[in-house]
Amino acid sequence: MLGSMGRLRSLRVVRGSVHGVRAVDVAQRTGLTIAGAQRALMSLAGTGIIVQIVQGRGAVYRWNEEHPFASLLAALFDSERQRRTAVQDAAVNWLETAHAHPLALWWFGSSARGTDTFESDVDLMIVGPDDRTATQAIANTLEETLAPVGIRFALRPNIIAYTTADFHTLPEKDPTMWANLISDAIVLHGPTPERLYEQLAMPHSANSSPNARS
Repeated sequence: MLGSMGRLRSLRVVRGSVHGVRAVDVAQRTGLTIAGAQRALMSLAGTGIIVQIVQGRGAVYRWNEEHPFASLLAALFDSERQRRTAVQDAAVNWLETAHAHPLALWWFGSSARGTDTFESDVDLMIVGPDDRTATQAIANTLEETLAPVGIRFALRPNIIAYTTADFHTLPEKDPTMWANLISDAIVLHGPTPERLYEQLAMPHSANSSPNARS
């Protein structure tokens, strides 16, 4: 059941669904091709841990609560989910007590997509004021807050800090990073990456409210 990354990722998705999922849904959430998702789901259905329900020309796959390994695997995935969201939760708590807030804080990358492995970093990005020292100070306090969480859950929080000026040039200077932000970013604070970029491009952006959620 857990012998390949494709089956593992597919099983996570099915476990997290209440009403069942199609192969195309699994492909979208795991980064697998539709054919790869179908192969993984058919293999898992063969073990009995998920059930295939034919609907028209397609099929929906659901978690089988009656399987002898169902409760053990559910507990494993629940613990894994808690580990994945531990940094996110700690960052949100930090925002409530921090003396200086960034303009935006995003969770992105493989851990946000749900395609991470045990060795993957947990990527967070902050956008601070147009003052490199102040922005780095905010990043340092967040890093200190997340350090014990990283030790407890065997995680590596990775904080990327940009000033507003740096962020505004990101699409041109690092289009790959920008594309990842657009597709993956989960907003923990402030606007979305696209909205913040638009606000910073406005002639009177200083009078706008970057912290307003989009």
